Amino acid sequence: MNRSNRSVGDNDLHENVVGFWGLVSQSLAGMAPSCDVVAFMTAGAAFALVALPLSYLLAFGLMFIEVNTLYHLSKDRASAGGYYSYVSAGLGPKASLLTGFMVIFYQTLSVAGIPVYIGGVFLPVKS
Repeated sequence: MNRSNRSVGDNDLHENVVGFWGLVSQSLAGMAPSCDVVAFMTAGAAFALVALPLSYLLAFGLMFIEVNTLYHLSKDRASAGGYYSYVSAGLGPKASLLTGFMVIFYQTLSVAGIPVYIGGVFLPVKS
């Protein structure tokens, strides 16, 4: 549908599209990167040393830019699809499918890093 043909109410989300448990699972998945930041803080401190607070301030600034962009995109395109609907609207459905596969790849790598961290912190090598 063209933007010029849309009525005022077409930008609204439909009711009951995402249920309670769907929202809970999406919230948990969205918190995973934040949990990674907390979990890998000690590893970051080993490399950044006294620059760790500066690196976190820089990361906060970059995330603010990303969130601000998503906020402005969501004002134009209300959808429960998130990134996928933005990519689909801008670059087409094939790019949206690629984005979906990239998220699966990222989540797999993110989860795979947790045992490595746990093994390095809680099971130190005796030398």
